[in-house]
Amino acid sequence: MKIGILAHGKSVWMLHWAQLLHEHSHEVCYFSFDPPLKSVSFNYRVIPSPFLKGYGQFILASILFSHLLKKESVEIVHSFYSTNYGLLAALQNKISFVVTCAGSDILVEPHRNKLFHLTNKIVFHRAKALNAVAAHLQKKIVSEYNVDPNKIFVFPEGINLEQFRIQKTRRFPEIVQIVSTRNFHSIYNLEVIFKVIPAIIRQFGKVKFVFLGDGPLKNQFVQQIKSQKLENYVSFLGWQSKDELASVLAQSSVYVSASLSDGASTSLLEAMASGCFPVVSDIPANREWIHHRQNGLLFQPESPHLLQNAIVEVIKNRTLRETSAQENRKLIQSRADEKMILHELENFYDFALR
Repeated sequence: MKIGILAHGKSVWMLHWAQLLHEHSHEVCYFSFDPPLKSVSFNYRVIPSPFLKGYGQFILASILFSHLLKKESVEIVHSFYSTNYGLLAALQNKISFVVTCAGSDILVEPHRNKLFHLTNKIVFHRAKALNAVAAHLQKKIVSEYNVDPNKIFVFPEGINLEQFRIQKTRRFPEIVQIVSTRNFHSIYNLEVIFKVIPAIIRQFGKVKFVFLGDGPLKNQFVQQIKSQKLENYVSFLGWQSKDELASVLAQSSVYVSASLSDGASTSLLEAMASGCFPVVSDIPANREWIHHRQNGLLFQPESPHLLQNAIVEVIKNRTLRETSAQENRKLIQSRADEKMILHELENFYDFALR
């Protein structure tokens, strides 16, 4: 099967799927306005970009993209994110396409701008099938856009369980390392985490906070930590490769996220596969994976006080951290192993091509 992937060149998610399909004998051609985040072993085509940037770019580039599609002769196009690349796919004639809805394209953007709601209507009507990365997204799509639930497939990105593993011995076992792997954007609400760091450090000397990722808000938090003279307790590692990310998670005890909205958080699933105890916001995306005080702790994302209490509780309760590690890994093995997700993708495409 020759599959066209249509997504941002920096989409770690879709680059992962493209590589997975390529490694399992599918011919893949990745289309994007941007060059790839990293070198790739599959065919990659940059769509000529019109002078207009932003939303209009996806409309004006429709003809240019259609020429590329004819040259590559793909059987199906898989677009990622309904409100941008999904629209570009929907504007093509005589091509079967599917779309993955990741979260904000359903939960945030259509409520911020009616144009995005209209875009979703067009995309969902024309798509042969939809992938909602979580059950709460499927429900939202059905209720708000009157989409047949039978054409919505629910599955997340998938985790490489050979890469993300529980490490039996940690380099500094006496130190509780707390990790965040979310980018520095307002939707991820990292401000709440930084509000509780000084109090946690005062209460527990042997604790370290590690932040991975980048974004427009990063510098203000770096400066905040410097002004508080907490550089010895807080590290900013920036963007990391999957191998580097897996290494950091393997050395961490607790994973924290205060996100205000999510689809299916790959960051959370990677942390669970690595044995990190989740302390995460009480939102629908996280409740699909976390049962409070069983395999993680949930807190209201607007409350620094509740987050602080949760972190204190898990630092003190080593037994809870250790007993949940194997349980969480088994959960990821049963619901998010990338080998299983590969079969879900293949079934997804087969359905769309019937």
